Amino acid sequence: MKKRLLYTAFDVVPAPKGASVRIQKMLEALGQEFDVLALVLGEPGMPDEESWGTVRVRRLIAPESHFLEKTVQFAEWVLQTALEWQPEWIQFRSLWDGFVLSEFRRQNPVKWQLIYEVHGLPEIELEHHFPELPESLGFKIQAQQQQVLESADWFICPSQVHRKWLLSKGICYQKMGVIGNGADPELFLPHWQEWPEVPYLIYLGTLAPWQGLEELLAALQKVKPPFRLRLVGKGNPRWQQNLLARVYQLGLTHAVELLDPLAHAYMPALLESAQIALAPLIETERNCVQGCNPIKIYEYMAAGKAIIAPDLPAVQEILEHQKTAWLYPAGDQAALTAAIETLLKDPLLSRRLGQAARDDVVKSFNWAQRQNQLLSYFRKVISV
Repeated sequence: MKKRLLYTAFDVVPAPKGASVRIQKMLEALGQEFDVLALVLGEPGMPDEESWGTVRVRRLIAPESHFLEKTVQFAEWVLQTALEWQPEWIQFRSLWDGFVLSEFRRQNPVKWQLIYEVHGLPEIELEHHFPELPESLGFKIQAQQQQVLESADWFICPSQVHRKWLLSKGICYQKMGVIGNGADPELFLPHWQEWPEVPYLIYLGTLAPWQGLEELLAALQKVKPPFRLRLVGKGNPRWQQNLLARVYQLGLTHAVELLDPLAHAYMPALLESAQIALAPLIETERNCVQGCNPIKIYEYMAAGKAIIAPDLPAVQEILEHQKTAWLYPAGDQAALTAAIETLLKDPLLSRRLGQAARDDVVKSFNWAQRQNQLLSYFRKVISV
């Protein structure tokens, strides 16, 4: 009889975000070994409950409310479900439900094994989303985060940068499993075409400040045309307005188009239309202390695109300069301009980098391998 595993994610699933892709892939794997019930967020029009193979998925479809109010509602729902269903394992992705679960276990005789899947850290991310957050509330959230770290039995994270952060917090390395993101090579088949008269550059993902899009626009202003840049993603209204204003200020309205996010199924077609793919991350705590493992990079690779990205540690876990991508010194705007010009002028180099990147995904970074790594980690944990 399979053991019960409750998987909780304070994310809308499915959604046009990398987090949603990872969650679905993790659940697909976990369903092979466990009786899985997943609790996620939903939007109006989504079913309250459905099955993905052997995995049951329930959604909290809450009316629009303040972010922190929704976290409380979600955490209470998770705790209630855990008490009713009595799983042996609970894997959670956010501080909000992790704190409620760990606090309840501290005060009551329950036998849950808690697995913290570490991604975004509130102590780093909240200031970007809510710059007016009271300092006292920030301190409270940091204290809750520390309690969750001390209470969790096991940890999963997507990059070595995340792992380094966990070690800095005193977490034993033997409790950790680093399970990176990936891509499905069979979905992102490359289509090599003649270099067009007007090459397209593309960026997929959130429009958040730490993604470096304003810096990218400044670098593009100095690139000799012709070219076009397509930004595909979503951000809060403040981020989006700042980005549009920057496009106008730099005189790039003729060369830059901003598209709303599309369902993940459309990503292969979007990438097929581009020659160069961009991930212009900047040096911030979000990228260098917390860490990241961008799914966009893996999907760029699977599609055989020439990739331009900074030489941040999180990026160098995935890409190698002049072998699978063109990496530039992080924060060096002139180097970013030069990187774009280099690939625009050299279609053969762009194709060589793209082919090598795809080969790496097929060999080392596909989702099937990541799923096997996840199950291997769980087998080790269960044996302990």
